[in-house]
Amino acid sequence: MDDVVHISSMIVSARPEDAKRVASRIAELPGVEVHTTENGKILALAEAGSAGALGELLTAISTMERVLSANMVFECAELRAVMDAPL
Repeated sequence: MDDVVHISSMIVSARPEDAKRVASRIAELPGVEVHTTENGKILALAEAGSAGALGELLTAISTMERVLSANMVFECAELRAVMDAPL
């Protein structure tokens, strides 16, 4: 069976003065990339092997110190072979 990749975007809220520190901690999580931080809002993308693993990442982020909220904005699942195919 082919490998499936689950990808999600997340918006995380923190106080503006805490956002860079929170973003740095989020970026340390495996499979997570922080793309921007502005006015206490952090945009992150996560990749995992299952929807459950994405949920665990979101839970880990939402329980971090200084995080006010963490919300999954979008999720998709795609075969890794399709993702790795040349355009």
